[in-house]
Amino acid sequence: MEKKDKLDDFIEEMVRTYYDELFKVAKKRIGNIEDAQDILNELWYMATYKAKDLYEHPNKIAWLYTGLNFCIKRYRTRSISRIQKRTENGQMITEIGSIETVPINTHNENKLQYHEEFYNGELFEEFQKILSESEMKYLLSKFRDDLDNKSIAKKEEKSYSAITSLGYRVKEKIKKYLIGT
Repeated sequence: MEKKDKLDDFIEEMVRTYYDELFKVAKKRIGNIEDAQDILNELWYMATYKAKDLYEHPNKIAWLYTGLNFCIKRYRTRSISRIQKRTENGQMITEIGSIETVPINTHNENKLQYHEEFYNGELFEEFQKILSESEMKYLLSKFRDDLDNKSIAKKEEKSYSAITSLGYRVKEKIKKYLIGT
């Protein structure tokens, strides 16, 4: 029971720490406050469901951004059934029926779907516009190839501190771009 309480406290701390930052990003990308709140609710549900993975992850905010991007993609790919009806005066109206979403499957399937959408999607193209070639190479090595900074340094034949510094610059550029500051 103590372990579950520890994870619950951890999730509450994550919400207190990152809610505002993630909400700004969701609101900017969706453009609707209510939908952004729904997306964050879904993200926190997913974080609660995968609390152990988040707790053990070395970069919590990266995990949350990955989850946020996945939730935004789910939001955009929902299929909405529309029902045509006639009103009493004979006008045709469209009502929105039930919403079906992409199911939350295993973490690996979600990660694969996220990566496919990321590297073929709008975010990747946008990041290519704001990042230099070496910064894009770092981003791909880090997230597509799942390499840590030591492995990237070895692969690129650069020092660990140079790669860490490069990673920090990439993070700051993306953060500024997503938050819009």
